[in-house]
Amino acid sequence: MFAIHVGDGRIYHVREGALTQLSTDHTYLQQELAAGRLEQSEADDHPLRNVLTRSFLGDAAVELDHITGRVQRGDAIVLCTDGVWKSRDGRALLESLAADPSIADEIFSAETGLKRFLPRPADHATLVVARVL
Repeated sequence: MFAIHVGDGRIYHVREGALTQLSTDHTYLQQELAAGRLEQSEADDHPLRNVLTRSFLGDAAVELDHITGRVQRGDAIVLCTDGVWKSRDGRALLESLAADPSIADEIFSAETGLKRFLPRPADHATLVVARVL
């Protein structure tokens, strides 16, 4: 598996019930958390929680993260925007996907789709699930 990442959308790997975040958020908050200048408990309500440190906003020289890994039959790769992973319903959905990646069929087969699982996202919510068959 190979992916390129920038911004605060996330890439997860699902294997045997475990959900592993492969990407690193390019946000002021993540930068401060990683440096130990901020505690996770301070992050949810921090006034700069939505400030990106890297994005595609017209900067041709943006630094990209390259993510590689091995996948096997039964795994899933999940891509999602912050409208999914930042919400309580979205985190529950991601945990459900980790427990049973086949629920992706239910998410994407219904006419209402993701809205049924995320009735009131705080932000734009997009979810992509690629299952390894």
